[in-house]
Amino acid sequence: TPEAKGMVELALDALQKGGVGEIDALGISSIFVKAGQFRHVAMVHHPSTSTNRLWRGLDNNGTALNGLRLMSADTVLAVHGRVNVSEMSRWFSELNKSKPLAEAWQSLKTEVPMDALMQSWTGEVGLFLSVNSTKFRASDGKTELGKPGLLLVLGVKDGALEKVLGQQLTQWQEPSRKAKINNQDVLLRVYDKLELPEEISRLDWVPSICQSANYLVLSFSFSDVAASSALNRHVAAPAGMMGGTGDWAALLGQNAGSMSVPKANLIFFLAPGFSTELAKWKQLKLWEDVPSGLASALTSLAGSKEDKGLLATVQVRNNGVLFKGYVMGQTSKLTFARVKNVTRVFVAELIPQLAKLTHGQWSKLDLPRKPAPASTPSPETPEPSGE
Repeated sequence: TPEAKGMVELALDALQKGGVGEIDALGISSIFVKAGQFRHVAMVHHPSTSTNRLWRGLDNNGTALNGLRLMSADTVLAVHGRVNVSEMSRWFSELNKSKPLAEAWQSLKTEVPMDALMQSWTGEVGLFLSVNSTKFRASDGKTELGKPGLLLVLGVKDGALEKVLGQQLTQWQEPSRKAKINNQDVLLRVYDKLELPEEISRLDWVPSICQSANYLVLSFSFSDVAASSALNRHVAAPAGMMGGTGDWAALLGQNAGSMSVPKANLIFFLAPGFSTELAKWKQLKLWEDVPSGLASALTSLAGSKEDKGLLATVQVRNNGVLFKGYVMGQTSKLTFARVKNVTRVFVAELIPQLAKLTHGQWSKLDLPRKPAPASTPSPETPEPSGE
């Protein structure tokens, strides 16, 4: 497809012009933290004078990922990061000169409000999958699962994106309602309940959109208050601190009630209970309908019951990129292999599968087309007076 060709071209351009050839040193170490816990560190070094694209595209100004404060305590999978939007925009503009990517970009813009996204997005984005402690039994009467919730968090400069999304999805929207966020009434847009297979119809998944200050939260959850609850968690946390989860805190050896918001470009978190919960979902017939690529990626991420959780960070610095992985496991060798496998799956499988799934769902929506700009009439030429 034009989209696929465009992404291939994007990847090739990154490799050819990005600055991989400037790497002049690599380093790696493994540290025993305590019984069953290891920290693996890797460093890619390049000259501090480097200006190539791979080092400019990631936002290396040391800004904290405050969107992590929206994360619920029962999160089992989290991906959160930040990019340099202005640099990414310039890159897309250059690549748009090639036909395959230009066609892919135009096709995507007819389905997703890309203009509003690029203009109002700060570059911060997070995806959180939680499994609520409230259990329910599937229709087989035997399989007990945690109710899942999915949050997409975007850092925004203004309300433009929230307004555009609300306008485009009006036909699926229930009457608007107010949510109490930081003691202020904020508009919460709630949409029609998702149609689910009979065996999990009790989930009552409800999509919603809510924005407060500089965060827009899109939720797919079993209640219509997930977005406003996340925003209230954000405003309630002390400045520079996050609530997080017990699993997250344990991986860092910290207290869950007093964790600092990390400064990084990308964070990936996998809770110890993810594999156990995924094994339960695989017992349901609906698993047969999960796209094979996505199912394979999730299975690879989950690993085995011996894999007890992972928290990895990527931080771009002026002279290189620092990778840190905090892993629970039996030996340094096994936990390092786990880091390498999760990294490969995350980059090469999960992200492409999520992008494919998201694009497929957006393309099914009958969204209003962006109106063509009105033509400006040319000024009339005055008739000669005849004198």
